[in-house]
Amino acid sequence: MSAPWNTDHDGRHADAAVANDGHDPESMDALIREHDESSLANDRSRIPISFLTLADLAEMPPPQYLVGGLLDLDSIALMYGRRGAHKSFLAVDMLASVASGIRWHGRTVELGPVVYVVAEGVSGLGQRFDAWYLAHPNQQPSGDIYLYPKSLNLLSPANVGAFADACAAVGARLIVLDTLARCLVGGDENSAKDAGLAVEQLDVIRRRTGACVMPIHHSGKDGTKGGRGSTAFEAAADTVLEVGSADNVVTITTTKSKNHAEPRPIRLRATPVGSSVVIADYSPDGAEMPESAVATLRALSEIETPGGVPSSRWRMAVDIPDRTFYNHVKRLLDEGLTENVGSTKMPRYQVTPTGTAIAATVLP
Repeated sequence: MSAPWNTDHDGRHADAAVANDGHDPESMDALIREHDESSLANDRSRIPISFLTLADLAEMPPPQYLVGGLLDLDSIALMYGRRGAHKSFLAVDMLASVASGIRWHGRTVELGPVVYVVAEGVSGLGQRFDAWYLAHPNQQPSGDIYLYPKSLNLLSPANVGAFADACAAVGARLIVLDTLARCLVGGDENSAKDAGLAVEQLDVIRRRTGACVMPIHHSGKDGTKGGRGSTAFEAAADTVLEVGSADNVVTITTTKSKNHAEPRPIRLRATPVGSSVVIADYSPDGAEMPESAVATLRALSEIETPGGVPSSRWRMAVDIPDRTFYNHVKRLLDEGLTENVGSTKMPRYQVTPTGTAIAATVLP
């Protein structure tokens, strides 16, 4: 005998398919939807929503410089570079300049208190500040330099909140965290989750203080790919500064500037003072360079090629070994005497105004 037409595959009547508790499944779905919609309505009533108009934007003040043309207040700036690139010396230099209200290598600063999170190397820090004041004899040690001589755990919102409130209480204008890795206590800088939480807490410090918050970070194994670990750190920063050092010439390259045009690379000099090192102004001096390097510079200055000179054309103009030539090319670039106006893959070089002056005066 065949099964009735109105049964399902188990032989049960289709119109008798109801939930175990006796309720119609469609009725249950309706109840669930009603509950969800009610909960959503309650959630909406608890979350204040506000918008900005273009008129509101027009009334907002423009970004305010902390260091003219380089760093803004109320921002996050990431400084990174390889070990030995003089990053911590740069931090001391910036902190002391802001706290003293003196120009930072020709750039105006916003005078104000500063906070330095010294998560590593605190034992030699006094010598670095002593050297800075020896190099600036007209300045007295500032009482507005505040040191936090241990790691700040960026993965602990409670600790960060207390720290941010303390910084706000002293009116901090610049807050440096040295280093970012040491402030990820128990975390993994390669983890997007840990990096996201750390970035969120850096933003908490920024919002509560209105300061420039600047973590110091290390380069990755491949220096062309930015800072070590998660890309979230650079993505969240308003300004990213790459620091390099060669032959005591410190080069600061702005690889990201959210609110301004990226400035030309800044070149400074690491100079021994007392028992430490200070970051001093850099004045290129051709007399300090090998004669063949100056000759290489002069050769470039004598080639007239619109849009820059290809390296192959420049190479033909000097009689030195290949390795020596390319070492000179790197040094001339690092010292700001030449610049690449082409691309990384197809460089084209030209002499800068400073390089032109040296090429014209050093050689007969």
